[in-house]
Amino acid sequence: MDTPFKQVVASEAELRALLGQPSEKVLTKGRALLDERATTYIGECPFVLIASSDAQGSMDISPKGDVPGFVHILDESTIAIRDRAGNRRGDTFTNVISRSDVALLFMIPGHGETLRLSGRAEIVSDA
Repeated sequence: MDTPFKQVVASEAELRALLGQPSEKVLTKGRALLDERATTYIGECPFVLIASSDAQGSMDISPKGDVPGFVHILDESTIAIRDRAGNRRGDTFTNVISRSDVALLFMIPGHGETLRLSGRAEIVSDA
């Protein structure tokens, strides 16, 4: 099978030779806390992907969606996503029990931007 790929990129220097350097604007867009722009985006967002990994480092990504506003902003560093009926596999839940690191990708269909968050998760029951 013929492939368009020619070589394995094995170092950051090789990667930067291919990609170039990111702009200053891109390098400084990260924030430690949710600002007004992020909270507005989350409030309008109907869909988020949650990436997590188990104790052995195997990755999983799970889609979560509902009407905009289904993700609740509790404070400038905490959000809450209520569970919805699904397939009951609970991959994200079991992963969070063993390793709490998660990453989230919020997307609004037709919108040219996304919002990425990362942090630690915990499972809280209202039972």
